[in-house]
Amino acid sequence: MGSDRRAPRGRDSRSVGRARARDRACWLHRRSRTIRKADLDIAVGVGAKVPTDPVRKRLEGLGYEFRGNAGDSGGLVFVLSDRPQHRVAHVHVVEHGGPQWHRYLAFRDLLLEHEPARAIYERTKGELAERFSNDRKSYQAAKEEVVRSLLEQYAASGE
Repeated sequence: MGSDRRAPRGRDSRSVGRARARDRACWLHRRSRTIRKADLDIAVGVGAKVPTDPVRKRLEGLGYEFRGNAGDSGGLVFVLSDRPQHRVAHVHVVEHGGPQWHRYLAFRDLLLEHEPARAIYERTKGELAERFSNDRKSYQAAKEEVVRSLLEQYAASGE
C-alpha cells in the first residue's frame, strides 16, 4: 500500500460504535426480511491545532466522503460507502483528550460493559430508524438524546 493510502496520523483512533459492542452487526427487520447493517464508528483523536485540510485530504484519498463539521456533537464527519446509500464506516475526527473524545470512549465502554444499556440502545435505534426513515437529521438528534440519557443514567448509578 502506498503512502498516500495510509490513514491520517492522529494521536489515537478507536472503534467507538455499536459495531464494536461484541456482536459487530445490527439486524434490522424491514418488510419481513432481515437486512444486515454492519457499520463501524471510528473516533480519530488529533491535536487541537491540527489543520482540517490535511486530515480531509488524507481521508478523502482513502475513499471517505467529507460530510461537514458537526462541532461539539461529532467533530469532522467522514463516511465510507461501498455502494450508493450503503455506509460501512463513519469517522469522527475530534480533539484527542477533548470532551467529545472522552464522551465517545465512555459510550463505547458503556456498550461493551452493560448488556441492558446495549439492548436499550439497539432497540431504540431500530425504533428511531423506522420513525425517521426519511429524515436523517431528526434520527441523529433523537439518537443523540438516547446516548446522552444512557450516559447520564449509568453515570448517576455509579456502574
